[in-house]
Amino acid sequence: MALGGISGIGFFALSQAYRLAEASVVTPFEYTYLPWSVFWAWMIFGSLPGFTTWIGLSMIVGAGLLIVFREAVMGLRVGRRKGLGILRQR
Repeated sequence: MALGGISGIGFFALSQAYRLAEASVVTPFEYTYLPWSVFWAWMIFGSLPGFTTWIGLSMIVGAGLLIVFREAVMGLRVGRRKGLGILRQR
């Protein structure tokens, strides 16, 4: 039950982040599941990803960082849009 409640809160928070900010800004933060999945696979199953998986993980993380830096260089505002209430639909 605790796992279901925590997952529900996490998914709600993620959906609010996508609602309040641009997807290109929020998505890189969603990639934090990658190190956690490697950690838990190692802790529970005692296995680490293979070489090709590490290359794929590096490409995913690199693309996410590239997007974050590109957005920062372009000077796009990140944050809450004016007049957007929590229950207001687009």
